Amino acid sequence: MTLLVQRDGTDVGTFFDVFEHGYHRPLRALDSPEFIVDLGSHAGYTLVDFADTYPTAVIVGAEMDPDNYLIAIKNTVRYGRRVTVDRTAVWDRNGECGYSGVASNAYQPNDGSGTPCCTLDVLLERHSVTVVDYLKMDVEGAEASILKLGGAWPDITKQIGVELHPGYDISEARRDLEALGFEVVTHPTHPSALVGMK
Repeated sequence: MTLLVQRDGTDVGTFFDVFEHGYHRPLRALDSPEFIVDLGSHAGYTLVDFADTYPTAVIVGAEMDPDNYLIAIKNTVRYGRRVTVDRTAVWDRNGECGYSGVASNAYQPNDGSGTPCCTLDVLLERHSVTVVDYLKMDVEGAEASILKLGGAWPDITKQIGVELHPGYDISEARRDLEALGFEVVTHPTHPSALVGMK
């Protein structure tokens, strides 16, 4: 299998994190999952890994950066309709936002404009997702806004993995996930990530 990488060099580290370390994968085994949702799909490496590992699942990704999005599309075209990438920032509002970051794998939404954004509920409705067997959330700081907003999505989500970023304390994130109905554990090999299960 050949995958595209960007020239700025950040993709190489992300590639190895995905295919060697597997931090994005669910802790609890998935038995013939129907839907996996990948927030912060970057260049599509996690989408590829999910698609190869879980052949029964439809994979829905979200990526806000247009360059990352186009590479993710190219990296996942072999899966046809089973893998979809939505060019949007999942956040606490619908409409438009801006985004910023120090590298192509570290962008986060802000109060600017020009980039499509939506809530997680809207993303799931847009792609007819009725159950989320696993939700991977690596959104470079937007996780606090998404979890605090809540919505209908926790009721249909069986397992969630959240990578935390500066400004969102792990104990606060744990409380927010528990308030959404998840039993929460710290990821055993990635201490800045939490896993919620039902």
